[in-house]
Amino acid sequence: MKKLTCGLIHSGGRNHSGKIVSFCRGGGRKQLTRSVLYHREMHPILGCGASFISGVVESFEDDSHGFRKLALVKWDLSNLLSLKKVSTIQHWSYILATVNMRCGQRVFFRKNLALLRSNTMSSLIRERFYFGNAYPLSVLTIGSSICNIGGRFARSGGTFGRLLEKHSNGSTLIKLPSGKNKIVSGKMVATLGIIDCKSKVTHKYILAGDMRNNGWRPKVRGVAMNPFDHPHGGGEGKSSGGRPSVTPWAKPAHGVSTRKLVRGTFF
Repeated sequence: MKKLTCGLIHSGGRNHSGKIVSFCRGGGRKQLTRSVLYHREMHPILGCGASFISGVVESFEDDSHGFRKLALVKWDLSNLLSLKKVSTIQHWSYILATVNMRCGQRVFFRKNLALLRSNTMSSLIRERFYFGNAYPLSVLTIGSSICNIGGRFARSGGTFGRLLEKHSNGSTLIKLPSGKNKIVSGKMVATLGIIDCKSKVTHKYILAGDMRNNGWRPKVRGVAMNPFDHPHGGGEGKSSGGRPSVTPWAKPAHGVSTRKLVRGTFF
């Protein structure tokens, strides 16, 4: 959809001060990006007084960022006809598509946690624990596959996390795609399911120009640099570096842990 598409601004691997923080990035063709609704609990409909949002999946589109698929959702505004701010609300949004999501499926998010936790909730709400819907972590069952955790974690194609524990103080223990465990708040919203991805394994770059068009530049070996630029640089003629492999900041690069192992961090 054209209204949800804008130009992508490339950083070239530089931060706010212009310093290179990600090497081998820069250049590339002009690209378009889609505005994705990562935080479903922050939708403008909920800001107008509604406690429940629902929509229907109309179509699926491929996203070039992260080899993932996006679902175009048309939100139902029938319960907001009496409000004056209906005209300013977004009727369409892109959300992250999950595996087994289909066209015509209804996705929803309920702001009232008491209804989801109650044992007397209606059968209609019970049947809506489907893949692609967003729920707080406190109402999901232990062992569930989750993605788009808090709008920050597990957003790339094929990635997902796992809900491991629920604590009495309202926090939960989750497992990230990297294998690290984190303690987060039980009010954090996550999407149930696994991010649907394109065929990333069979995708191959045949020409070097394909990588350059995507913004990737050639990688330079450390032994080919000057000693000012890399610990492996310098020397007369070709050299092996003269030391075990390290990063440009002289940290061990292979087989050595560079940080302390922490069980979890509370957000």
